[in-house]
Amino acid sequence: MHVMDVPMVGVNSAPTYSVGHYCGLTPEAVPSFIVRLKAGEEDVQWLPRIQGVVGGTPLPHMALNDILFCQRCPAASSRYTMSLDGIVERHISSGVWVSTPSGSTSAILSAGGFVQGHGTPGLQYLVREAYAGLEGPPEITSGVTENGLVLTPMSPDLMVFLDGHHQSYDVPLATPLTLRREERSLAVYRYRGR
Repeated sequence: MHVMDVPMVGVNSAPTYSVGHYCGLTPEAVPSFIVRLKAGEEDVQWLPRIQGVVGGTPLPHMALNDILFCQRCPAASSRYTMSLDGIVERHISSGVWVSTPSGSTSAILSAGGFVQGHGTPGLQYLVREAYAGLEGPPEITSGVTENGLVLTPMSPDLMVFLDGHHQSYDVPLATPLTLRREERSLAVYRYRGR
């Protein structure tokens, strides 16, 4: 997402078939919302986002829902190290999901994660289809971290995808991708965490 300092409100223009997770309004509710906003009767909810840093360079965008760290080709295995709270493991897997609490109702949930309450701390992570054949199954495959995590490619062509497939960045071989939670990153009107 490109928005940094301006509060947003989402309008779900197709509520019969669109989830509209961040949309607190339908089109017919917009006029009354504007009246309440002008009267100072609307409050914003601050949402965290995920900041990625490749090497020492922050990615130009942050993720509101989730990131997916994996191979450019989805059929290829991802080889990397995962560093979390002082533990470093070598992994071969289909990649790693990392989500904010507000993003935990989406892809990571479908992959086997769980819904986090909006106000809960940390980032949820989930290793996809971890391979157990080299040194046995990895120990750090899912959970919540408050300290962030580091993913370092051990094979070429790994990437990080932010909030779907439209924003993606290469993560070069042996270059750490550090993921951390950025608090009070996006102000949203009428957000009702699910």
